[in-house]
Amino acid sequence: MTINRNDITASVVDGKTYLRFPLAEKEQLFGLGLNFQTVHQRGKILQLHMDHYGGKDNGRTHAPVPFYVSSAGYGVFINSARYITVYAGTSVGKDSRHPPAEKTGTKIKAGVRALTQMP
Repeated sequence: MTINRNDITASVVDGKTYLRFPLAEKEQLFGLGLNFQTVHQRGKILQLHMDHYGGKDNGRTHAPVPFYVSSAGYGVFINSARYITVYAGTSVGKDSRHPPAEKTGTKIKAGVRALTQMP
């Protein structure tokens, strides 16, 4: 699968850069650093920055990596040494290709959203 470049969005709000990448309905995500308890990252919010393991797979490890691989056959690398919060397919918007049931409407687009603090 190839991502349509027109479906990728970037914006800067309050000094933070937001990147959004589309996800297919059953697409899985792998990576984003050393995780001891999980392999699949879809549906998680990860805070990528250096920390000790602490017994939780929350993105705070001694080996965070701003790179993920999709089950659709592509990878995404965010070239930043700053703290990054990754929302790995945590919500689906009504305007997505796979909208939620009518009662759950949210405004966030389906996909991966990475947030990095800019200087």
